[in-house]
Amino acid sequence: MLRSLVGSEMCIRDRDFEAVRSKHPCFTEQMAEVFDMMHQAGCSRQHIEARLQSLPVFAENIEAVKYLHHLGVHQAILSDANTILIETVLRAHGLEDFFDAGIHTNPARWDDGKLRVRRYQEENACTQWMCQPNLCKGDVVQHILQADRFEMVAYVGDGGGDYCAVSRLRPCDHVLARTGYRLEQRLREAPVEAGLVSWEDGQELLDSIRLIFNQVCL
Repeated sequence: MLRSLVGSEMCIRDRDFEAVRSKHPCFTEQMAEVFDMMHQAGCSRQHIEARLQSLPVFAENIEAVKYLHHLGVHQAILSDANTILIETVLRAHGLEDFFDAGIHTNPARWDDGKLRVRRYQEENACTQWMCQPNLCKGDVVQHILQADRFEMVAYVGDGGGDYCAVSRLRPCDHVLARTGYRLEQRLREAPVEAGLVSWEDGQELLDSIRLIFNQVCL
């Protein structure tokens, strides 16, 4: 999501963004510096929010969220973005009240027109493949599983940082991994206990979700 905000429209050149990435190994610090650069370049809150509201989203993904909500399924977001970015996109699509199991991400706030972000976790000891120092998604999934007795969990993801999360799932659970992306590639190399379902586009994801939850909820 952050990469989609960077470019000539948002006052930041590609080479500047790449320099920030090489400077900070932690994504949260990358975000913080990019937002500072955008503020200094005159990118307003209204400009950023408008760009977020126009980000492309699979229509079928929105339909899937509404479908699961209709079934009474508890939904959560687990992301290395931040609260402002996620909440702005959700409001743009009328989905802000659909994630009753929480939005687990880096906290952010507006400060006199500047977007400030800090780590979800100050540090974690996880050494899992591609797990981030500011957010161990496996820790969050483990906490969710321990806090509630879910009959089944379906985890949708595509990035390498999702692998730690799905490694905590059970044989009764499902991983819906996007075809050709890092999560699916890693799962082919090192399978986890949960069942793997691959999807390539929004329709395949929606069909897979319907198939899985029709068996559980209907």
